[in-house]
Amino acid sequence: MLTRKVIRILLNVCGTIKIFPKNYSGNIAFEVKDKDNYLHYCFLTKRKYIGDISDEVNIIGMSTRGKKIRVIFLENITKGQVLYMSRSTNKKLIEFIEMYRQLDDQGNLLNIQESPEDNTEKGQIQNFCGECGSKLTTEMKFCSYCGDKI
Repeated sequence: MLTRKVIRILLNVCGTIKIFPKNYSGNIAFEVKDKDNYLHYCFLTKRKYIGDISDEVNIIGMSTRGKKIRVIFLENITKGQVLYMSRSTNKKLIEFIEMYRQLDDQGNLLNIQESPEDNTEKGQIQNFCGECGSKLTTEMKFCSYCGDKI
């Protein structure tokens, strides 16, 4: 017996809500226009208020077969509201979304929340690169990740 695995791709769309098209399935549907003027058709499986037309939003969702985006996370930047749309509160999903929100367009961290003072264990001092924030050993003269001189 063959089993078929469907791999869904997570997408991150930042843009402006443009229209709320008619949707007969009972879901809330809307279109988001990104910075490249491309319209993304998005939908929610829950009926929740997400904002108004011309609100700036940040969306993380799964792509479907019809090039639609099923929203699992929505951040309304204009109203300062954050909504998790997953059917269950999956702790790993929330951790992934929080990590994904800290990446820029090239996949680099926007801000590093760990500080060397928080990560000391039993008198062990850990060094961190001032440029990229990766962990260093005391013997290192250059960062192995970004190449910056220590």
